[in-house]
Amino acid sequence: MASEKKMVKIATEPRYYEKFGVLPGAVALHEDGVHNDGRAGSYEWWYLDGHFDDGSNLVITFQNKFFVRPELPLTPLVSFDLNRPNGEKISKIYVGGPEEYSSSDMQCDVAIGKNRFKGDLSTYKIHIEVEDVTADVTLKGIVPAWRPGAGRILYGAEEQYEYGWIVGVPKGEVWAEVTCNGKKETYHGYGYHDHNWGDRSLLDLKHHGYWGRAEVDGYTFINAINYAPEEFGKEPFTVFMLAHHGCIIADDSAKVTFTQSDEFTDPETGKVIARKICYLYDDGGKKYRFSYEVKDIIYRLKVLEILPEEQRRKTMEKGLIAPAYLRFAGTVELEIMDGDEVIEKHSGKALWESMYFGNCEDF
Repeated sequence: MASEKKMVKIATEPRYYEKFGVLPGAVALHEDGVHNDGRAGSYEWWYLDGHFDDGSNLVITFQNKFFVRPELPLTPLVSFDLNRPNGEKISKIYVGGPEEYSSSDMQCDVAIGKNRFKGDLSTYKIHIEVEDVTADVTLKGIVPAWRPGAGRILYGAEEQYEYGWIVGVPKGEVWAEVTCNGKKETYHGYGYHDHNWGDRSLLDLKHHGYWGRAEVDGYTFINAINYAPEEFGKEPFTVFMLAHHGCIIADDSAKVTFTQSDEFTDPETGKVIARKICYLYDDGGKKYRFSYEVKDIIYRLKVLEILPEEQRRKTMEKGLIAPAYLRFAGTVELEIMDGDEVIEKHSGKALWESMYFGNCEDF
């Protein structure tokens, strides 16, 4: 009997590198360039986040359209979110016309109106002008660019849907100058940049899951767990990368076990969230355990509220009654183990997120 085809897989087999024109273990400059032209049915975005020395954090995203609305034509937008440790927030969104958008297929170089995101897998410069906010951000890479396998997660028995992902800067030093209402502030810290694209709505591809990244005491890591909806067999997949002092030392997601605990219901979105999540990497020698704990939900998006009436109706007809996106701030602890004995502990701050598009009762 023929084995049943997997409905979700990371493209790690040798044939995929040839198919997508990339090399194992080496990200090329053009991979951070544009992958689609923004036509209906596709989407793409470039992302940066930073943790600053004063406890503030920053998230910037350039999108060729809002990621849950791939049916749109090219509708470029920029989002800017600065969260200060005293609870103050600066959140801005700029939506441009298609004539205000340009991008390069040779490298990351995206312009939306007066806003620009440009980089070469080593140094990135971002300029923001939205309403009363201007900002200039520089990110210099410390850990080399990385991707899971050939940079694609494939969905469907015939692998007919593609979700692309590369990480241009898993960890870098970041500087930011932000002016709001005429008041200029400068920041310094450490940051991250990645880039995603796809050809089917994430509302269809992701039931729920978590993605996070952090840096503690010279260790940099990216962790993700995602569960597909019923159409794709409710199959889970994990993504994992660990670097130490600028060198990637582990990225085999098949060696990762995920657990979660201390669940609570977020009162604003109705989603059941795990306050604590844990990824255990075990290659038969050393073990690495990464434990995240939510301290604050710093951003919530109720997807139905931003959809037009027709798409909202179609989304609800699929049975999705409250799709949501949540971003968390909290702590992470890395334990390095020899067998079951913990030989090192490291802790720090982290940002992570949940795209929770399905219904809680489905799992």
